[in-house]
Amino acid sequence: MVKCTKLYDILGVEPGATGEVIKKSYRKLALKWHPDRNPGDSSADAKFKELSFAYSVLSDEEKRTVYDRHGEDGLKEGASRSGGGDFTDIFDFIFRGGMPGMGRSAGPRRVRPIVHQIEVTLEQLYNGATLPLVVQRLVTCPECEGRGGQTLTDCPECEGRGASLRYIRTPFGVRPTEAQCPACHGRGQYIAKKDRCKGCRGEKKMQETRTVQVHVDKGMRHGQRITFAGEGNVEAGTEPGDVVVVLAELRHGTFRRSGLDLLMDLEIPLVDAICGFRRVISHLDGRKVAITSPAGEPVKDGEVRRVLGEGMPKYREPFTRGDLYIRLKVTFPLFPAAQPDQLAALAAAVPAWLPRPAGQPAKSYMLQAVPVDRDMQNMFSQPRDDDDEGEYETDEEDEDGQYVDDEDPEEGVHFMGGQPGCVPQ
Repeated sequence: MVKCTKLYDILGVEPGATGEVIKKSYRKLALKWHPDRNPGDSSADAKFKELSFAYSVLSDEEKRTVYDRHGEDGLKEGASRSGGGDFTDIFDFIFRGGMPGMGRSAGPRRVRPIVHQIEVTLEQLYNGATLPLVVQRLVTCPECEGRGGQTLTDCPECEGRGASLRYIRTPFGVRPTEAQCPACHGRGQYIAKKDRCKGCRGEKKMQETRTVQVHVDKGMRHGQRITFAGEGNVEAGTEPGDVVVVLAELRHGTFRRSGLDLLMDLEIPLVDAICGFRRVISHLDGRKVAITSPAGEPVKDGEVRRVLGEGMPKYREPFTRGDLYIRLKVTFPLFPAAQPDQLAALAAAVPAWLPRPAGQPAKSYMLQAVPVDRDMQNMFSQPRDDDDEGEYETDEEDEDGQYVDDEDPEEGVHFMGGQPGCVPQ
């Protein structure tokens, strides 16, 4: 049993009509009420729109079944679930009366956010910082309270609807569609020049400049977003937009970041690689970190040493830190003309070649340069840490203060042993 027969009545067919009968009836009536055959006749436009909508429902088996079982309520519920805004507008036109666009706002429902990119140094990402940012946004005019003027009249182009009806040709015939009115920009109202507001000149909004404080927490990363809800553009009938700040990390002269770890290169002369060395490194928070390599343990060129706990702090867990990886590059000097006694002393200091056991044949090998740690070499080859996983967008808690740390890293000089995986002494 058919619950509602209005669409069948529009096409002049019975509820049990076949798809072929419905198609023939639609073609006949569409030719009769086509806008090209009835120029300037608004009733013909409305009738043609009814025919197109009725045929779009009854020619689709799924929509027709829903309509037969649940009537107009079933159609509207299905359109809402599928997000069909235009379908719902035409539905309201046929069953409720009026024109498309009357059932929903002609302007944007959601204001697009204002996106700013702010450059931060690695020191600021390590220690945390508060940076001022000047934001220019559009707000409702305070003089006319967003009306634009004293007297508002309906736009003569769209008759106050905010949208104009157009017809497009498709493989299934001419179909009606709506577009934003170019005269009133979708507002539906027109203000005479003499009646326009002096403050906004009839635009209903004006530009405002304000400064927001961007709190960069310890451990934040390149590309991370900080959102200030409601600090963006303001338009009448919509919620205020947001301001989104995207962090852009500047390159550092000494350190590079890889997740929670820090990477750096350190050049040492050959004598230090053989005899041991001690170096003091200035860290990102100003502390002096001393690293040592004992004598008697020669360092190979390209060898990587790790200092535990001297990497980047973890975001929102500032006392959890990564490690500092130091790649040692041994520089070889250009030997001047050495005296025989100097060469003899150098030969005596360098361990002699170990003799092979008697009777064992000698084997000759071609030496090949291979990386000490392939994964470690790949990590050092990355120019910077731009591909962090899971860019975090801050929530409302970040906008109200953004997790201020209570303590700073301890000042002073920490001496780190030269062995891999060394800890503070």
